[in-house]
Amino acid sequence: MKKLTIALFAALICLSATAQEHPLDYLETVYKDENVTFRKMDDHTWVGSGNMMSSETMYIVEGKKKAVLIDAGTVIPGLDKIVAQITKKPVTLILTHVHPDHAGAAGCFDEVWLNPSDTVMVPMFMPEYKDTIKYLEHGQV
Repeated sequence: MKKLTIALFAALICLSATAQEHPLDYLETVYKDENVTFRKMDDHTWVGSGNMMSSETMYIVEGKKKAVLIDAGTVIPGLDKIVAQITKKPVTLILTHVHPDHAGAAGCFDEVWLNPSDTVMVPMFMPEYKDTIKYLEHGQV
């Protein structure tokens, strides 16, 4: 009986969690599929929410000539093409760190920028990434 009660309680928690609204639902949705949703924050900034893990967040920030994508979520096939639908400017991927919920879709991009201190983590968390890795420098704009 105790196991059944625990199982029912866990199921109720899961159901209530999925029934809640996303905290960013008040923003205009500009792209949505089964893997990711992007919402417009202002004319030059979008926030992406991956659907595999909670708090799997990405940002697209446009400058005058280029845009950056900050983080790449977990499993988001074609993330480069999704981002290209949102901004027409050339996009540079910058990773805050290389954990799988931030670097999972990095393989969609030919070039990744990250902090040099993450070098030791690349083989562990991005073993299949074979393209260009560049390192951010202090004060780089």
